[in-house]
This record gives sequence, structure tokens and C-alpha cells, in this order.
Amino acid sequence: SLPSSIGSGSFGLFDCPYEPIRVAQAMLVGVDQVLLDIVADVDDDPGIFERYKVKQNSQCLAEAIHVPLVKDFVAKAAAGEARTSAGGVVSNSLRGAAWWLRRQKAAARPRMVMLGMVGLDAAASRLRQELTTGGVEPLLDQPARADSSDSSPASSSSGVCCCLLANKERTMVTELGVSKTLNLDGKLAPQFPSWDVRMDSLKASCKDDTATGPLPWVIVTSGFYIQADASGMSAAQAWCSKPQATAAGRKIAPVLVMSVAAEWCTGLPAVKAVAKAADFTFANE
Repeated sequence: SLPSSIGSGSFGLFDCPYEPIRVAQAMLVGVDQVLLDIVADVDDDPGIFERYKVKQNSQCLAEAIHVPLVKDFVAKAAAGEARTSAGGVVSNSLRGAAWWLRRQKAAARPRMVMLGMVGLDAAASRLRQELTTGGVEPLLDQPARADSSDSSPASSSSGVCCCLLANKERTMVTELGVSKTLNLDGKLAPQFPSWDVRMDSLKASCKDDTATGPLPWVIVTSGFYIQADASGMSAAQAWCSKPQATAAGRKIAPVLVMSVAAEWCTGLPAVKAVAKAADFTFANE
């Protein structure tokens, strides 16, 4: 009773050693700060940590002293000298789900989409490509232009996570860029539509079929996104609490899932409120 064709939009079947899986109208909608992970093996460069002023086997957000590291890693990615993948807590979770489901020959795979914000740069194109290859449809916003009042690279750049691998240890420096500016409350519409408008668009793209019963739509988010766009998350939470249906009238059963993402998020009022209301709450991806 499931449709034999893939869903609408930019998502398509990708090469894998298994038979193609039909796509159901069930939906996994990720919303988070999306990043391009840039991974480089640095065992042959023992002075790299001192040179870039980074403590080995640590994690941190990029500061002014890390600008050279971020620029060099972005250049490495563009030159094919470093590995890249789509990153961020929710993006990782959806890609993991797609990886597992495409190995279940008898399973129907839900449509998986990722909402996020990317910059006006090559990293944005690479991030879209990595998501699509991983089985996730990228529905990513971009700023119309760089903010003239902010001359820093982060004002128009995609979020990136620079990952240095040395002695089997992982060191990460994350430049959030515009990823932290995703806005879903509709106050910046029409450039950045509200949550309800985005969901209406997804509803309209659902193809009618002969199956019966409600369609599960799983909304997956993280403490990272929630603390940055509390009003947008409130709109998503309100949507999940109301009766929903596709444009064809098929009932939708919303399920709200969140990852706390990091310990520092646990004390934030907005994160605590969503954790209490969520159908499922996870510590991490």
C-alpha cells in the first residue's frame, strides 16, 4: 500500500549495495544547527596544536584565535585534503537512521528532511551534498546577503566543525557561523517562513495513497537549537500539540523528540520546558 516512487523535492535514491526501499509518507523532520564536519588526520604534524593554539583532545567553540585554523580547514576541504560529512546532533541522528533503514530490505523508509541555516559559501553546497548522499533532504535557509554591519566571516559563513585526529584522539573546534541564526517563529517572514508555513508545504507535497491510519511525523530537535530560537521551538511544540492532516486529509500523528545535546543546556528554561513536553528525550544523538 506504499507508494513505489520517491518523495518530492530534491531527495533521491542514492547508490548502495541494497535494493531501493520504497518511501512512505511518514516523515522525520530534523531542526538544528547544521554543521559541515571537516576531518583531518594530523599525526604527521605534531606541532599543529601549538601552532593553532588548541589543546589536544578537547572541544570548544571557535574564538578569534581559532580563525586561522577554521580558514585552513575550510581550504583543506575545498582542496580535497580533508574528509567532510554533514554534522550537528540532529543531522547525525537522521543520517544514522537513513544508514540503518536502507539496510533493511523489507522496510519502508520515511521521508527525512533537515531544517537549518547555512551561509553564502562553498561549505553550504558541500553540506547539502553530504546530507543528500546520506539519505536526508536538505531544506536549508540562507541569508540574503552578508550583514553590512558585521564584517566577521561568521556573519555569512556556514557552521563548520574542525576535527583533528591525532594518536586516536579527537580534537574539535566548532565555528557556528550562521547555523545559530535559524528562525522559525515567522517574525522574519517571508524570507524565513514560520514553522506552520513550512509544515504546510511539506503536507502539500505528500502524495495520496490507499493506506489507512495516521501518518507518524517525528520532529527531532536539540538543546542547541532550542536555546538559540526558543520562540521558533515554541511554534513547533504548539504545532505538535494540535490535530494535523495532510492536504489530502490523511491524519498526521506528530511525535516530538529532543536531544539535550550538552550538559550546559540542561539548566536552560527553554530546554527544560521542551524536555518536559517531548514524547522522547535523549541525552545525546
